[in-house]
Amino acid sequence: MFKFEFPSEKRFEDYVWHHIQKYKECPITEEPVSFAYRQPALTGYGIADIIKVYVSPCELNVSVLELKNEPLKEAHLSQVAKYLSCIKDLMRPALNINSQYFYVSLVAQLAGPFQKDRSDFPFLLSCLKDIEVYDVCVSMERGFHSKPIEDGWRSTGRKISDRKRFRKDVVSEYRNALSRIQNNIAGNLEKMPWEEA
Repeated sequence: MFKFEFPSEKRFEDYVWHHIQKYKECPITEEPVSFAYRQPALTGYGIADIIKVYVSPCELNVSVLELKNEPLKEAHLSQVAKYLSCIKDLMRPALNINSQYFYVSLVAQLAGPFQKDRSDFPFLLSCLKDIEVYDVCVSMERGFHSKPIEDGWRSTGRKISDRKRFRKDVVSEYRNALSRIQNNIAGNLEKMPWEEA
């Protein structure tokens, strides 16, 4: 079988940057881009690959995009989280504007080849907010393409030993806690807050 080599990180970035400049759209996320910055120095935080900005009459979206040509791993999440922290600091005045008519969104995006069985970072991803991860592939059949990695992904074949007992114990403790709450405040309320009126 013919193996198609993933491009160098610079070539990968060149392609993404060219696509953004030419089409005003990110080829990874397919989001519109009003303008972008390449290799901006984030003082004290490092150098991001690309910062994308989309502005419309009712929203401002800022995305820090980090590209990798090696299989994605947990350390890469830390890197984009660091860049996102910097952007949040820089954007603090805009984030303090409370308006029901204008929305500000700040996210970090990580893109590169992803190997499901070699990484547990989707578990980390499910605990983080504002970070999106994309599996990027280059193939002879489909060319360049990407897809988001769902944070709910779970590897197959891993089970909690004695799952039935675990579920039974958790459900039992949950019911006991609800019962204690009801007994403590039943005198003051006719119905519990979560019960239908």
